[in-house]
Amino acid sequence: MQAVINIKTDLSLKLEAKQLAQDMGLTLSSVINNSLKDFVRARAISFDNNYEPTERLKKSIRQAEQDFAKNKNISKSGKVTDLKKHLMSL
Repeated sequence: MQAVINIKTDLSLKLEAKQLAQDMGLTLSSVINNSLKDFVRARAISFDNNYEPTERLKKSIRQAEQDFAKNKNISKSGKVTDLKKHLMSL
């Protein structure tokens, strides 16, 4: 029995993936079905290591690194109860 899955994705990604699949003699549905089968079989998912963070994320990481170097905005406790208490106070 076949089922239909509707997903939202970036239009340019869809078009590029569809063209690549066609160039390989495949349909986009077969590529997605294969990915779903791999996911179910492995019971895990892996992501490409070539991920490039957004500028916003890069800025946040730089700020966190600067804060850490200055011992700023760093929780001193490793106890879960203390960490929860700290988070609830924010």
